[in-house]
Amino acid sequence: MNTPSAAAAPQPFSSSASQPAPASQPAPASHRLSRFADPAYRVTFWRSFLSSWYKITHTGSIRWVTVCGVVVTVLFAAIITFSFATLDEMGAILSPSKLQITTSYVALVGMMGLAMLFFLAFGALSVTNEYSVGTMRITALADASRIREFLGRGLAIWLYALVVGIVVLLATLLCLALFGVGFSTSGPMLSVYLLYAPVLACSSLLAMGVGYALRSSAGAIVLTVAVMLLGDLVRLIPVKFVQEQLVQFMPHAAFPAALTPEETRHIVMDATDQYLPQWAGFLVFLAWTIGACAIGFAKYRKSDV
Repeated sequence: MNTPSAAAAPQPFSSSASQPAPASQPAPASHRLSRFADPAYRVTFWRSFLSSWYKITHTGSIRWVTVCGVVVTVLFAAIITFSFATLDEMGAILSPSKLQITTSYVALVGMMGLAMLFFLAFGALSVTNEYSVGTMRITALADASRIREFLGRGLAIWLYALVVGIVVLLATLLCLALFGVGFSTSGPMLSVYLLYAPVLACSSLLAMGVGYALRSSAGAIVLTVAVMLLGDLVRLIPVKFVQEQLVQFMPHAAFPAALTPEETRHIVMDATDQYLPQWAGFLVFLAWTIGACAIGFAKYRKSDV
């Protein structure tokens, strides 16, 4: 009779099973905190400029101000051109070349005060609009370099204003050609054509600097207009040096001087007033623009947005 076999003794665990699984090796350290640190997403001056350009060209308020400014300025230029073309007295007094110079100058520079208001407005709105909707903090966080963001926005608004100024210039010249008066191609007027858009673009930069300083659309626009009219207040000071010399360096005097060659000063300027030469007027107005931008950047760099 066969006896039942003894129960099989339990087998000990294998050595491989008794040892703990090796810990997973940590991933190699990466210097990139996120995928946005990849060079493909790196913030550069070109990308900062493109970002500012996109925001400027896609902001509704800037679009409306630009369209209204172009339409109103060109409309007034067309009215002036038509008036000069239909006045027989002008043709009797002035030679054809002098009539062309006078009409071209008045159509362009005569409306520069009105055009300047629109350029100041969208220059300030290019900055203050972001403060109004609360996206300036996001812009500052996206670009750690404040000076790069400031310069990128400045280049964008200057080029935008330059393009708008060129459009106004070409539209005004077209009005001069359509109404039969024609536009002057003499040396003095060529300098006006060359500097017209850059000077207006500098006024937008001046407003941008004030916008960074005040962070308010209404405040920036009002203050820039007040700065441009500062010379009228300075002229009231009863000091001969101030009234005859210092007032020439005020923005309201440097701005028209930059667009007024010597041969056309008798058209719109009072003979009793003193004005800087054309090149000096442009440099003085450029200095005012740089000063306003410097103040705006100093405020922007130290603020917590």
